[in-house]
Order: sequence, then C-alpha cells, then structure tokens
Amino acid sequence: MIDISRPALKLIAATASLSLVCAAQAQGWGDLDGPAAGLPEAIGGYTAGCVIGAAQLPADGPGYQAIRLERNRHYGHPELVAFIESLAERTQAAGVGLLPIGDMSQPRGGPMI
Repeated sequence: MIDISRPALKLIAATASLSLVCAAQAQGWGDLDGPAAGLPEAIGGYTAGCVIGAAQLPADGPGYQAIRLERNRHYGHPELVAFIESLAERTQAAGVGLLPIGDMSQPRGGPMI
C-alpha cells in the first residue's frame, strides 16, 4: 500500500482545484488580458498547461528585446522571467549581443493558436 502524507494530499487537492480553474478557461485563452491572481504556479505540462500568478517580461531590458508584442505572449512564472533577465544581462556582459525573446506564454497559459 502506498503511504501518502497529509501535505501530499493537500497538494493534490490544491492542484486539482486550480486545474478546474484552468479547464474552465479552455476556450479563448488568447482573449484573456492579464494573468490570473494568486501565488505563482505552473499547472500541467508545457503543451496543455496554465499558469497562475504569471509575470510579464518587459518589452526590453539590458541585453534583450521582446519581439512580436502584439501577440501578448510574454508571460511566465516569475522565476522564468527572472531567469531570462539574468541570462540577457550575462550575455550582454559577455558581448554576445541583444537576445530576441519570442513567445513564452499567454497571460494565463493555455494552448496558443
């Protein structure tokens, strides 16, 4: 028999309830203007997941420039945004040049057209 701890059960229940929030928005992902409020959490896989509490990558910063801004796909978990900003700063310091940053995620994730 598998022993599942109480914290594990809470995590499973929380994930299931957040998944329902994401599933309710399965249609029209590209129509959503901003991220869902809440503590940052990626739910599901990269092909069919969603994100709560996403951060938006600014249009440009030290060492990078976001491209195709009209798509509204420069969102991600705050750790992803921080990683991209850090990577761009390091590549700029190394003299690599400007990094073009394309699609990351829509404000709440979901499939992209």
